Amino acid sequence: MLALVEALGIGSTAALAVYTQHALPPDARSKSAYLEVHRERVKAHVPGWTRAGQVRAVTREAWELDVAEQTKRTRRRKVVALPAANDAAPRDISAEIDAKLGIRTHARGAR
Repeated sequence: MLALVEALGIGSTAALAVYTQHALPPDARSKSAYLEVHRERVKAHVPGWTRAGQVRAVTREAWELDVAEQTKRTRRRKVVALPAANDAAPRDISAEIDAKLGIRTHARGAR
């Protein structure tokens, strides 16, 4: 009797190794949603997503990777406050470069 219970999987909590449209993953919304996702993944040649006759199958690992990818959160970038570009007085960059290089320049228009 115990062997029969084990063979049928009664009371076991082991998850299926392969999900199909007839044995949906536990977090699938519906059969039609599963078939739509399956069609997209098979077209994209994602490993673990297969089609054999009328059966649309996905391995547990491929399904878990897909769910992890769909539910991944991205980190927000740190916000850095920069001064406004028009707050500072306009600078004469060429005069600053000339001064650092030791080049004496004359005021324009003065002779």
